Amino acid sequence: MKKHPVLSTCGLALIVALAAVSLLPVQLAAGQSGGYITVVVQPGDNLGLYARIYGASGLAIMAANPDIKDGNLIYPGQVITIPVVKTFTPSLTTPFYYTVVAGDNIYSIARQFHMDASAIAYANGIKDNIVILGKTYLIPAGPHFYIVQKYQTLWDIAAIYGTSMERLQTFNDIPNPAVLYIGQFVYIP
Repeated sequence: MKKHPVLSTCGLALIVALAAVSLLPVQLAAGQSGGYITVVVQPGDNLGLYARIYGASGLAIMAANPDIKDGNLIYPGQVITIPVVKTFTPSLTTPFYYTVVAGDNIYSIARQFHMDASAIAYANGIKDNIVILGKTYLIPAGPHFYIVQKYQTLWDIAAIYGTSMERLQTFNDIPNPAVLYIGQFVYIP
């Protein structure tokens, strides 16, 4: 995966704000294997949000939680099991696991996977942005960011992430999708 330059302070602040709005506290399910994680429901959460973040369909989430009778009714504090394929293969669209190697820190890991460090920290309950050598962490399905490179269009970026140009244009309030600037920050919902 191609690494990108460090974000500007303004861009980083935007990422942190977006990540705080769209990520949930997650814990690796103790004693569970097979790619399940647990999520503690926060006010305003819904299964559709979990499906987007973790790459699991609403039906798969319901099947993993037989106590949920109505997918529209989940409650703050409730613990939900999310079926996540346990893979170490990096992906831009689905969650995966990453094991920290020598020289890594939370910021280098985040840049490597086009994410904000706070998104990874929040998804793993990491305090003080400290990662442990050899420990495995969940890299959530999003949100991602992308820094525009020379000659790239919004269509190119949409193709990289498997989303539509219109969606990127709407989420980033870009009036003309044909006009991007080198170094411009593009949020990938």
